[in-house]
Amino acid sequence: MSLFKKTFSIEHRKKESQKMLTKYVDRIPIIVEKSSKCKLKVVSKNKFLVPHGLTLAQFLVILRKRIELNPSETLFLFINDSILAPTSNSIISLYEEYKDEDNFLYLSYCNENVFGNKIENNLNKK
Repeated sequence: MSLFKKTFSIEHRKKESQKMLTKYVDRIPIIVEKSSKCKLKVVSKNKFLVPHGLTLAQFLVILRKRIELNPSETLFLFINDSILAPTSNSIISLYEEYKDEDNFLYLSYCNENVFGNKIENNLNKK
């Protein structure tokens, strides 16, 4: 379960998301948290208001800068901590399909070193 969900009651989260959706009608409220399996830094800001027209790939660029990833690291985004998010989709389409009952879209991130030992070790095992 999301730390944000554990910290705030459903009533509080609904009230907050409704306030955001009313004030910013062209934006989507998103909560982004580090996956429990991830070794990256925690993103400094976990609430985002993202324009409808943005794709997930464009949002990934923003997250990469906030997390300060090395160029050799890949960032994977998961919806509700389980579904690998397709980067070509627009934020609004993902929101409409996967938004939580509190009207936030929950994304978690995890990394994998693309050029590091993990891949080499896996290749050597085969």
